[in-house]
Formats: sequence, C-alpha cells, structure tokens
Amino acid sequence: MESIKNINDLVKALQFDTLAGLAEHLRNEIYPVTIEHEWGHITLRTDADRVPFTKVLYFPFSESDYEDALVGLQCVTDYAMHEGYENTHKDLFKELALRYAEKHGIIEYKVNSNYMEYWSLYEEGFYFYRVDLNTDGKCQVCHLEWHKEDGYPIPAFLVTREGHTLYNYFEG
Repeated sequence: MESIKNINDLVKALQFDTLAGLAEHLRNEIYPVTIEHEWGHITLRTDADRVPFTKVLYFPFSESDYEDALVGLQCVTDYAMHEGYENTHKDLFKELALRYAEKHGIIEYKVNSNYMEYWSLYEEGFYFYRVDLNTDGKCQVCHLEWHKEDGYPIPAFLVTREGHTLYNYFEG
C-alpha cells in the first residue's frame, strides 16, 4: 500500500478529481465530516450537533489509516448522538489515554477532560506533561528540579504512603 504524503495524494488515492469533490463527499456522510489541511497534516471533524470530535492524521499515512480515522469518527459520533456527548467524551478520552500510555511506556497518568497528564522523573528532576488527546500534541507544563544526592525532599504529592517515588521513570 502506497503512503499518502500530502493532500493531493489523498485526493488521488480516494479517486476524486479535486479536494472540493472529496470535501463534498465527506459532507454527505451519515454524520457530516469536514476536512481541513495544513502543511504536514489533515484534520477530520464531525459537524453533528453537540458532538465536535476530531481526528488529526499526520503525513505520511496510509489509505487504511484514513479509513480507520473516518470510520472511528462516524462510530463515536453515532454513539454520542444516542448516548450523549458527556458519556462518549469521557470514555473516548480514557481509551485514547490508555493507547498513548501503552505506546509511550507511561504507567501512571490521569485523564482530565481531553488531556492526559503525567509526571516523569529524569536525572534533572520531575517533568509534568500534558497531552491533548484530540491531536496527540504533547507539551511540557512544569519542571521541578530534584537531585537525590543533594538531599532535596521529593514533593509530597509525588510520594506514596510507604515513601517511594510515584510516577514514570525516564519515560514519556
């Protein structure tokens, strides 16, 4: 299967003459989807009331990656329309956080709305990361210096009852 490296490759792989033709096709899905493209990625977004889900695909990707993203958006939109956005939102982001954690070796984390948040301990200290589960975009939010050999106390919220350090070691 050939890799899709840009928006023109996607249009051609899906057998449309123009991007406008592909966009029109997506608007006619069971739950309408819009496609936006910027350099390096596309964003698929549902238009259905109360269920604004998105999926970002970074180039290069395969046609099956695209199909999986589109089917996933349709399924989660259908579920949300019947079960309510709040339930879908919570369950969806828990699943996305688990997948991200498994992929990146993160053991302890929390899901806060559409963000996965976790602390990691490196030689130079603790880092707090937040991952936007809509885009898989990770950003470093905070850094706490800590060096065991210097005798600095570990922050209390990062210590178990037994006195062990919580969270991910050199991961993330």
